[in-house]
Amino acid sequence: MRKIQTIRGITEGIFLAGTVLLIAFSLKPYAAVHSICPFSLVNLLLINISTGFEAGVFFPVGVAIGAAAILSSLVIPRFFCGWVCPIGTVQRILFAVGRKLGISYRFSGNFSYVYFFAPLLVLFGVSFFTIRTGVIYCQSICPLFYHARLLGTVSIALLVLFVAGSLVVERFFCKFACPYGVILGIFGLFSIFTLKSTCFDKPCSEQDCTLTNICPGEIDLYRAKVIRSVNCYGCLKCTRGCRLEKNFKLGIRYAKKDSSNR
Repeated sequence: MRKIQTIRGITEGIFLAGTVLLIAFSLKPYAAVHSICPFSLVNLLLINISTGFEAGVFFPVGVAIGAAAILSSLVIPRFFCGWVCPIGTVQRILFAVGRKLGISYRFSGNFSYVYFFAPLLVLFGVSFFTIRTGVIYCQSICPLFYHARLLGTVSIALLVLFVAGSLVVERFFCKFACPYGVILGIFGLFSIFTLKSTCFDKPCSEQDCTLTNICPGEIDLYRAKVIRSVNCYGCLKCTRGCRLEKNFKLGIRYAKKDSSNR
């Protein structure tokens, strides 16, 4: 399955390079990232609710990408997050650096609920202020939307937090702040395909399981039979890594309730 991860890396690199080129050659580089941001789909809805549906359509490319991300999540959980999102790719690079520096950290215990509710609160907060003000609120604090001026204090603080956090925690922004990721995670619970364990006899202890620390979403793979988690990025890293070849396999989702933790 190493070929899959190689293809995934190439795919991520292409979309990251495309995003960088878009920003570099755009006439309005301060808006370039937001013009292709999938969260534009949500912002379109929120702004139109706030204005009585008089705002019309804006950032059509971002809206289309947002819709495509949802559709892809209904096939493979959070496929956009694991294979396309340039911010996710940057976080992977930062975490690799942090691991080389020996500062990476993996939370003990079950943090899956935190990884669900933290970005959900961000989603509710951004939605509330956008509807209330009639302005795309996330742009006022996003460090990628600098509007040809110096970044604001909040934006700089968030940028430092996300960079520093990504050096220590894998996919820090995805786990604690990404409002669109949690939406894709919810849709991913109903995906056509999911990951299923081929390990039924558990020949290894949890401490010896080589898959325990391989999941970026920190899903408890040792106890999982069928992955049903909003924290699955569809990266397919769990399809390799077991020294006994008892890895997870991609298959059609069943209606069983032999699921993993949330």
